[in-house]
Amino acid sequence: MSAEWGNVDRLAHLAETLAGSWGARARASTTIGQERAILRLLGVHGIDAAGRPLAGEVVDRYVGGDAARLAGGVALPFAMALLEYDVPAQQGALDVASGAIDLALEAELLREPDRRAVAEQEITRLAGQALERIDANRIARRELLSVLGDAPRPWIGTTIAEPLTDRAIEEAVGRVGDGIDLLRVEVPVGRELATRLADAGQEATAWPWIDPERWGSETPAAGPRTVGSPPIGSQRGIGELRHVLDEIGAGRRGYVRLATAAPALAAPEQSLVAALERVDVIEADVMAEIVAGSVDPDRALADHAFAHRL
Repeated sequence: MSAEWGNVDRLAHLAETLAGSWGARARASTTIGQERAILRLLGVHGIDAAGRPLAGEVVDRYVGGDAARLAGGVALPFAMALLEYDVPAQQGALDVASGAIDLALEAELLREPDRRAVAEQEITRLAGQALERIDANRIARRELLSVLGDAPRPWIGTTIAEPLTDRAIEEAVGRVGDGIDLLRVEVPVGRELATRLADAGQEATAWPWIDPERWGSETPAAGPRTVGSPPIGSQRGIGELRHVLDEIGAGRRGYVRLATAAPALAAPEQSLVAALERVDVIEADVMAEIVAGSVDPDRALADHAFAHRL
């Protein structure tokens, strides 16, 4: 018994009952965030010609607030489009974002069993390639740890303050030189959360997507541009930082860990980037997202269940 909480055993039982019912529903649900992560798993990355996050734009154009489309997911219509137009995932996503491809029409083709079967095969192929890369990252991490050795615990960590990759890498080099074992990167607020905060009358530090001159963009016409520097919390920024930390670790004969911390609604994509770019530590607190971030529990739990599976 506890004067404050009452019968602790009964409290624990009620918590387990609640977690069981919520958890089962979370594992069976999809969300906008999960669909974005799935597209990125299939090879979609970067921004569109208008400077918007490409995976998010594809999902928004297809789902458009339609719960039935969200429940069915974007992966199969997207795979159908890739097969119909014979384009790779990145180009297909750019075509969807520009309006050249309508995924609603592609979804209609899935009513035909033979076409659905080939779309499922394409999804399996694309996902398999991504999972092979994730497996390779896991092996590379273990091999680096065995060669370089691990820093003794407790690890000394710090958060990178610089928001853009070029300066953040300079900061990281200096921090590791001072004896830091773990570097933490804060992922900026994504477009979905920024929109919600704006609708609620709150300010948010959003990704600099709307200003491609600040750090460059990838467009189908001009190709990659490298004006400025990407945000350190972007996948590109994290990938560059991971590469630099590996080189520093080899020089100091000690592995350097990389951690990320993302805002609300970002757990699925954060886990995907962690898997693809070999992030060692993920900061994820579903209760903080629900209580402090005012995210619907069903949404938050579904996102975090997906992130843990990935």
